[in-house]
Amino acid sequence: MFKVNTVMRTTILTSLLVVLLSVANAYAGSPKTRVYSNNDDKTKEYVTVDKEGWVGVQKYSYEYNNKGQVVDIAYTTWDQSISTWSLQSQHLQHIYDAQGELLAVVQVNAKDNLTAIK
Repeated sequence: MFKVNTVMRTTILTSLLVVLLSVANAYAGSPKTRVYSNNDDKTKEYVTVDKEGWVGVQKYSYEYNNKGQVVDIAYTTWDQSISTWSLQSQHLQHIYDAQGELLAVVQVNAKDNLTAIK
């Protein structure tokens, strides 16, 4: 009789754990991807998640040209002191020749995503 109770408890606890993990995965596994295009033939892609379930730490933003090539990757960290993304970011700008071959990747630090800084 002791073995039956132990087996039942193990089965119930395992089932409960599976249900809890499934519910957590359902909430965490549904990020929303948004793609924006502008008149410069550049595309930006963002992945967002439920604000109540996630805490911002860092983010990467990718920008593409009309050929689908990456032209900029921006890395930004969360600034806890102002409860928003930092005003400074690091960019990896990709430079291509006329044939679309990658020539160089240049790292640029920017403030407010507009001004290069040292």
